[in-house]
Amino acid sequence: MNRYEFSNRDYVLAHGKAPRGTGHWAFVLKNAVVEGIAPETFIDQVSPTRRDTIFWIPGVWTLSEAKKRAAVLLAAHAVPTGTTVYVAS
Repeated sequence: MNRYEFSNRDYVLAHGKAPRGTGHWAFVLKNAVVEGIAPETFIDQVSPTRRDTIFWIPGVWTLSEAKKRAAVLLAAHAVPTGTTVYVAS
């Protein structure tokens, strides 16, 4: 069982297809600030009170391997179990 829910929704909306293959993967925690996980958070220009944390998994991985590494990173930063994590587009 996964500790986190990974969603491809935003990626599919942006690219018209599901993410796949090998590459550099980034993930988004919407409306959440996680100290130390990323050098900075994104401030939404439309809603300035909203903060999204965007973070990259270093290296070149398949998406499934990148998700595993993201889950380890999130757990290390005490991100609550069940949090939805979005594949960045």
